[in-house]
Amino acid sequence: MRNTGTIYGVFKSAGCTRWKSLGTDDVNHARELLAEAMKLEVKVDWRRSRTVTLRDLIERYEGNPMNLANSTLKIRMMLLDVFKATWP
Repeated sequence: MRNTGTIYGVFKSAGCTRWKSLGTDDVNHARELLAEAMKLEVKVDWRRSRTVTLRDLIERYEGNPMNLANSTLKIRMMLLDVFKATWP
């Protein structure tokens, strides 16, 4: 494994090991980000998330939850349109 300088947080949630890239090389900032990530993980109802329908996922994806740039979002929306048109 090579050293990229990016710190990852590793923790258990719902019986599964989660790896989260913290996107920083500063240890103090990484600790804060890891605490926030762990708080968000606790809020997720993993039993319910396993029963999310494909339609629900598409609606969430169309809402741009990752705050993508307009050009990236446009390409992804075109791909999503093709997916919806070809999925029975």
